[in-house]
Amino acid sequence: MAGPEKELILQRVPWSATAADHLRDLPGMAPHVSVDHYAAMVETGHAFLMGGFVGGKHLASAVIGFEEGDMGTECVVYAAAGRVPGVDLLATVLPAIEGIAMAAGCLSIRWHTIRKGLIARTLPAGYRAAEIVMRKEL
Repeated sequence: MAGPEKELILQRVPWSATAADHLRDLPGMAPHVSVDHYAAMVETGHAFLMGGFVGGKHLASAVIGFEEGDMGTECVVYAAAGRVPGVDLLATVLPAIEGIAMAAGCLSIRWHTIRKGLIARTLPAGYRAAEIVMRKEL
């Protein structure tokens, strides 16, 4: 990161119109889910919102939650988006989310994407494609 003006600060924040703007119309968004669904998840405590800030300005958002299975807990990134010029969000935010997951005792992290570039960039960090989801809108 180039200088303090590009320092990205991540913090847990309440749902906001800014987060809604970041997460509205994500590529590959399921047709049965809107940004209102993510808002409800955060507002009811089923997930939480992480905001990315540079110079006090909210520039990125991620909705994160935990799913319980009989073998343990998985951290799930339900939605994430934003743009911070000069900052590699993936390289900055993903390790922070991993830290949150480890602190919560999670066994794994899951996130969905249609962006092949994100898949390629996370393979060296130990991620693997776990499934392919097929969808047809009716």
